[in-house]
Parts: sequence; structure tokens; C-alpha cells
Amino acid sequence: MVLNIPKRDSTGIASIINLPDASVELLIQALISAPILVDADEMVEHISSDVSSIPSEQLSTIIDTLYSIYHFREFAGVSLSRFLDDLIDGIASSSHPELESLDSKDINFTSLRERFEKLLNIDHR
Repeated sequence: MVLNIPKRDSTGIASIINLPDASVELLIQALISAPILVDADEMVEHISSDVSSIPSEQLSTIIDTLYSIYHFREFAGVSLSRFLDDLIDGIASSSHPELESLDSKDINFTSLRERFEKLLNIDHR
């Protein structure tokens, strides 16, 4: 089932898609190292120095989007694998300008799925 991407999350998803791999890895490491924080703004404040390659406004948008996706996934009642398939299908078929403008021919959806899998499977040690 295609996940309907909310308009409020389309900019954050586009930002995640466009991040260089190195910035994604820094973001993942920062999130792994961070305490579990309920407030997205607090998380941004906590990790911003660890991901200086991502401008603070963009980081805020990305974290807000990740919190939204985590929340939605929690209540979706499906496996992570199914959720990821639905999310990628939703991104590919989105009509939001931020996502529609991405040239789907240039997007490797397998890599994108792996990126979101890492971001949605943060293990706090």
C-alpha cells in the first residue's frame, strides 16, 4: 500500500534524499549517541554540533520529519520492511512539488530504502 506523504514532511524527505552519504552517516551516528528525546527541537540542539555538515534549519526539518515518520510507523502496525516499501512507493508517487521535482530516473530507490531503513532502525546503546 502506498504511503500518502503528508505535505509537511515532503521538504524533510527531499532533504534526506539529497543529503550526501557522509552526512547521513554522521546523522545516524549522532542519533545513535544521543539520548532518547521526545522533543524534536531538543534533539536538534543536542546533535547539531555532531552534524555540522547539515545547516541547522535543514537539520531541524529533517529531525521533525524523522520524528513524524517514526510516530506514523509506530501506529501503522506493519513490519519495518512493509513500512519501508510503502514509504518508498509514497515518495515515488508523491505529487508534492518538493518530491515531484526529484528526477525519479536519478534516484536509486534501493539505496534510498536502505537509507531510510538505517534512519528508522536507530539502536540506542
